[in-house]
Amino acid sequence: MGASASLDRLELAVEPGQQVTAQLRVRNNGTVVDQFGFEALGAGAAWIEVEPEFLSLFPDAEGTVTVFFRPPRSPNVAPGPTPFGIKVVSGEDAGGSTVEEGVITVGQFADRTVELYPLTARGRRKGRFEVAVDNRGNSPIHVEFAGSDPENACRYDFAQPSLVVAPGTAHFTKFDVVPHDHFWKGPLKTHQFQVVVTERARQVAALEPQMAGASALAPPQAGSVPAPSPVATPAPQTVNGTLMQEAMLPPWLIKAVLALLALILVLWILWITLFKPTVESAAKDAVAAPLASLAAKVDAIAPGAGGGGGGATTTTTPGGGGVTTATTTTTPGSPTTTAAPPPGGFVSPFGNPSDFRLTFEPANVPPGPALDVTHPFTASFALTDLVLQNPRGDTGLITFRRGTNILFTSALENFRDLDLHFVAPYLFKSGETMMMSVICTAPGQGQPGCTPSASIGGFSK
Repeated sequence: MGASASLDRLELAVEPGQQVTAQLRVRNNGTVVDQFGFEALGAGAAWIEVEPEFLSLFPDAEGTVTVFFRPPRSPNVAPGPTPFGIKVVSGEDAGGSTVEEGVITVGQFADRTVELYPLTARGRRKGRFEVAVDNRGNSPIHVEFAGSDPENACRYDFAQPSLVVAPGTAHFTKFDVVPHDHFWKGPLKTHQFQVVVTERARQVAALEPQMAGASALAPPQAGSVPAPSPVATPAPQTVNGTLMQEAMLPPWLIKAVLALLALILVLWILWITLFKPTVESAAKDAVAAPLASLAAKVDAIAPGAGGGGGGATTTTTPGGGGVTTATTTTTPGSPTTTAAPPPGGFVSPFGNPSDFRLTFEPANVPPGPALDVTHPFTASFALTDLVLQNPRGDTGLITFRRGTNILFTSALENFRDLDLHFVAPYLFKSGETMMMSVICTAPGQGQPGCTPSASIGGFSK
C-alpha cells in the first residue's frame, strides 16, 4: 500500500534569482485509485514548488511531476549545499507516504552599496564623517577603507579600518579627515577627497566535487543551470566628500576684541565723569547725619556742659596705687531692657535642625519589581538637603514620594553621589510619610542586589 517515489536528479545547482527543475516519478503501490499530494521539506521549502499539486493514479500505475527550485535573490537565502525533501502524501493511506531526498546547491551573489555622511563638513582641525556599507548579497563581505586626495593634504583616521558585514545588514564606521597644515586667518580652504572601499577575496566553499557528482549523476535537462561558479571579488568602490577647512581664528574674533576694548573705554569714562562723583557724594550724605548725632552726644557729656541729678558723674581719685573709682547715677524712672539670647542653640523659621537616612541595608533590592522604604513624620518637617548615594554603580530607577505625590525621580546609573540642596524646601505635615522606591535593573560589582541610600536633612517643628 502507499506510494514510492524517485527523483531523476538527486543533486542540483542553481543561482539565486534563477530556477532549476527535477522530475519526480511516483508509483501507486496500493490496490485502489489514489490521489497523491506533495510537500517540500528542508531549509529551502519556501522556494520549492511541485507541479501539478495533486496526482491521481490507478493501482500499480506511475506518474511524473515537476519539482521547481526558485531561490530568490535575497540575503536570506544562504549559499552552499541545502538538503531538501519532497514528501509524497497518499490520500487513501496516510501511513504509506514516502519522502524522496536530495541536495540543491545555491550559488553566491554580491550586491553592496557604499554611502558617505555628510557629503560636506566644516572644521578647523578636522572634519567628522561616516561611511556606510550595505551588504545586500547572501554571503558575508570583508571590506577595508582608505582615503586619499589629489594634493595629499590630509590624513584619514578610520575608527575601524576594516570590518565584516553580514548578509542583509548595513554597517557604519566613523572617520576623521585631518589636514596636515593649519592656518590662523584667511578664507576657507576646500579639500576634495575620496574614500575607497575594497573587498577582500571571498572564501568560496569547496563545492566543485559536489557539482562534479551532480553532473555525473544525470545530464543537464531543460530549465537547469550549470553549477554555481565562485563569485568574483567586486571592484573597489569610491565615494567623494569635501572638507571645508576654516581658519584657526574666526573672522569675528578681531571685531569682538575691538568692540570689547571700546566698551571698556566707555565704561571707564562714565565712571570717572559720572558714577565716581555720584558715589562719593552719596557716601558723604549717608554719614553726615550719624556724625552730627555723635558730635551732639559728645558735647552733652563734655565737662561744664551742665549738672543736675539726671546725669552720670564719674570721679577719678589719683593715688600711688593708680586706683580709679567710678560712680554712675541713673535717672529715676527710665526703663532698662536687656536682650536675652534664644534658648536651646540654633533655630530657624522652619524649626530645629533634623536629619535621617533611608536605606535597604543590610538587605539588598533584588532585580525585579519596585521595593519601598518609608519614614513617617510625627511633626512638621522642612526638607532642604537630599544626598543620594549609589557606591556600587547599580542601574535602575529611584523615586521619592510625599504620600502619593512624586517629588523626585532619577536613574541610578546617572550618579554615584548626588548632593541636592533646595532654596524652597519640601514641606511635610505631621502624619505624612516620605517613601523611597527603588527598581533594580542590574546590580553593580557582582552584588546580588542594588544598594542605594539617601541622607535627608532639614528642620523639624
